[in-house]
Amino acid sequence: MQIKILHRFEDKTKGFIIGGLVLFALSAISIGICFYLWSDNGKMKDNEVKFRIIRQIAPDVAFRADTLYYADPDGMEKKTKNLEAQQLALVVAEAAAKEVEKKAAIAKKEASRLKRNKKTLN
Repeated sequence: MQIKILHRFEDKTKGFIIGGLVLFALSAISIGICFYLWSDNGKMKDNEVKFRIIRQIAPDVAFRADTLYYADPDGMEKKTKNLEAQQLALVVAEAAAKEVEKKAAIAKKEASRLKRNKKTLN
């Protein structure tokens, strides 16, 4: 005697399966957010230590930074970004100037070498 076993999901079990999948997705998203916030918290801890050392070394500078920031947080963020962009542009310009100076020095050495060679040939 042969028996066939058929497995089917009834209407009642489909709800449990969908609920389980939703709970699994929410758990995965929560774990992802937790890891993101954990890494971000580490960065904030580093910045906190930096600011605390500035408070100890130069309390007037830290006080001024706090005062300016709390007066206009958005404006200070924009100003900081502008200052960082200016500093980056200055670093790039200085690097380009050093490169040009280096090339000029090489060209000057080459020119003096060619002059010496010309004098020895004459």
